[in-house]
Formats: sequence, C-alpha cells, structure tokens
Amino acid sequence: MDFSGIDLARVAGDNGHGKSALLDAIIWALWGKARAKRDDELIHLGQTEMEVEFEFALGENHYRVIRKRDSRGRGQSSLELQVRDPKGIPSGGLRGRRPLPPPHRAHHTQDPGPHQQDPAHGP
Repeated sequence: MDFSGIDLARVAGDNGHGKSALLDAIIWALWGKARAKRDDELIHLGQTEMEVEFEFALGENHYRVIRKRDSRGRGQSSLELQVRDPKGIPSGGLRGRRPLPPPHRAHHTQDPGPHQQDPAHGP
C-alpha cells in the first residue's frame, strides 16, 4: 500500500477482512509487539513463518523495517532496519533480534534471555 500524497486515510471493510491485521503488521514490524499474546499467534494458520516489510519517511530520511518470525523449533524473530538519507545513500542498516529502541537511544543489542528484563520496555 502506498500512501504517498495522502494526508488522511481510512481503512474500511467488513469484519474479518484484515483491517486489524494490517495495523498489527505495522505495529509488530516497528515495535515487535502486537495484540496477540505470542508472536507465533500472528502467523497465518498452517504456515510456519511470516515477514513484514514496512517503509516510511520521517523528515528527509527514508526507513525500511523488515521483521521476520519463524515458529519452527523454539521460534526465532529477526529485525533489519535500513535508513536512506536525503541524498539516497543507504546506511548499511542494523540487524538484530529485538524491538527498535526509543528514538533517543542509538545502540542496538541482542534480545535479553527469558529471565532478564528489557529496560527499554519496562516491567
């Protein structure tokens, strides 16, 4: 979906036709969280993996977020962030396995273990 040149958009349709799934995909791509209790619940029934690619502009920079989930085994998610500056030069991107940090934080680390708490996301 390309919303270029659109100031205000409305997502409309019958129940069960994917409006909430679209919003879940965008939110999951950006923050690694969605309405589902577990990421694996977001994967289409009968499938073992999913991928969301979301592109947007903020100021003069263009961003592409690619988040993937594979439910096989213990399950694993991955995240890639690509940034293109106003001159069209790519940043090389960041890769990792956790939600993007808040905008004021520039570092990127691996997921904490299941017994550790992620300070960026509170208790």
